[in-house]
Amino acid sequence: MFGSLRRAARPAATAASPDLEDAKPPPPPRPRRRRLRARLLAPAALAALAVVVGADGPTSSILLLFAALSPRLGAILGSLYLILIVETPVLLYTPTDTTSRLVAATPSLHAPLSHTLWLSAFALVPGGLHAHAQVFAQNQLKKRHKGETGWFLRQILTHADGGTTALEWLRFAGGDGSLAADAPPLPDRAPLLLVLHAILAGDYDQYGLSAFVRAARLRGWRVVLHARRGHGDLPFTTPRWNTVGNTSDARDALRAVRARHPAAAALCIAGFSAGSGLMMRFLGELGDAGPQFVRAAVAVSPGYALPDAWARVRWPYNGLLAKKCAWHFLERHREAYAAGAAVDAEIAAAAAAPDLLGFHAAAHRLAGFASAAEMHAASDPVAVAPAVRVPTLLLNALDDPFCVSQNVDDHRGLVLANPSLVLATTRRGGHLAFYEGLMAKPWAERVALEWLGAALEVVPGAASVPLS
Repeated sequence: MFGSLRRAARPAATAASPDLEDAKPPPPPRPRRRRLRARLLAPAALAALAVVVGADGPTSSILLLFAALSPRLGAILGSLYLILIVETPVLLYTPTDTTSRLVAATPSLHAPLSHTLWLSAFALVPGGLHAHAQVFAQNQLKKRHKGETGWFLRQILTHADGGTTALEWLRFAGGDGSLAADAPPLPDRAPLLLVLHAILAGDYDQYGLSAFVRAARLRGWRVVLHARRGHGDLPFTTPRWNTVGNTSDARDALRAVRARHPAAAALCIAGFSAGSGLMMRFLGELGDAGPQFVRAAVAVSPGYALPDAWARVRWPYNGLLAKKCAWHFLERHREAYAAGAAVDAEIAAAAAAPDLLGFHAAAHRLAGFASAAEMHAASDPVAVAPAVRVPTLLLNALDDPFCVSQNVDDHRGLVLANPSLVLATTRRGGHLAFYEGLMAKPWAERVALEWLGAALEVVPGAASVPLS
């Protein structure tokens, strides 16, 4: 009975849907092999493109992330990233045996620079937003160790005019041992790295260079920073200073570094922003004698000629930096200056200055100079740059809002005319930032250490002589 009911139900269902006979059958399911081919083809094409552009480790990690999100979408995003964001530094120099070997031994100068993914989107927005994002990221990331103590052992230097600076020796042994676990003790012949910090830096955030000094120490360098007058918590013992720094102080610092470690195999210098200006001025004043004391040097985000560099700092940084300089050098050290209404008026005028040129015009007497022009001339690196004989790498990002691209363009001829100089530029990188890879590692600092490490092998060392 139940069987006959089931048989009777089938024709009824067919009769109720006579259109089904004319309907097209559903398409067969897509073969599994074809789906697998589609999933593999897009990442393979992306990998081939990566090989063509010579993708390095940081670039490859970002491409793998894109591929993991979705094969097709990842291929599209990864291709856009490789084409629009990834770049290779542009080099400018007059080849010599020394510079050619140094450039060849610095691999990051030839490899693609893969800007940090979470900052890369800003590069596609007009108006230089990427540079501002890099500046913001740099200011935030350098605060990771803010307030930490025990990084440095301080050696106070008292100069002929009574001014005070300091040598900050990076400590990787003794004390609280916070930095001792990941670096072995240094031999007496370990090379010395003298670091010249940016303007307004201080020991409260390791002079903004915590990543660099740690990386240098792990590569075997004995690292020391020269803290300039009026910076950090140094005592302000005489009202004579310069926003870039005094070369006479740098000379005293170099002499003290050598005296403390006379057996060191070599001494190199790394200058950052304003510190690179002091470095170039110092090396230029040394002239032909420079290689007797310094094996090689690197300048990260140099600003070139003064006062042009101050005048060209972009808005809003020009005004903000002027206000900070007034507080840093004048207002917080008011007791170090002579009493009187005239000095009060000069400090007030400097504090009210709308930009860096105005600040120097109002503050030059308080700094110990007869005019702003004399103050600029005392520290202008370009005036003596033709005399630099130490192999020096200059690293600039063309979107830097502080040390702008016009400064670089104005001095390309200077670089070509001096065979000791090598200029490497990138389209993006901001000021001192140059972040690459997923974890925002500072590319410029890696290049700097590669260059200086290569110099230990490539550049012949000179006999150590006293620095007069």
